[in-house]
Amino acid sequence: MKITTISVILSLVSYCFFLGSGASANKLDCKKYQVHQQDQQDQQATINCNKERDPVCGTDGMTYNNECFLCAEILDGAKIGLAHKGECVDCSKFPQPPKGKGADCPNLYAPVCGTDGNTYGHICILCARIQSSGKLIGIKKEGPCKEKANLQTRG
Repeated sequence: MKITTISVILSLVSYCFFLGSGASANKLDCKKYQVHQQDQQDQQATINCNKERDPVCGTDGMTYNNECFLCAEILDGAKIGLAHKGECVDCSKFPQPPKGKGADCPNLYAPVCGTDGNTYGHICILCARIQSSGKLIGIKKEGPCKEKANLQTRG
């Protein structure tokens, strides 16, 4: 019994360790952005990022223009990673509703397209969905996802 308990505990600790060390579906391969140049006697890696807008959210809560810009920060020594594709969402302006109650969102249609493919009538509704589902959903773009979007009107 003790050996089984210890094995389970060690398995959980290992699992948590790997999750905390960045082993996730959002793992980045930043090496593909490095360009090595011969700089006198030693090699120095540089990064040349294009300006194409394909936003990603870093684990620091900052939105980066694209994956390459996030990698540039990581390769420069920043202890961050990829939280999700799409812009970061700042839900601090919208109070979280009590459990079982709907969000008290403004009655204003200002749609955003979530990285989950759903159109949310307002960023507040997106925040309510994030809070209720526990999923990391970013903003893919301002406005509806597509013409006949799956419109979310409540969180």
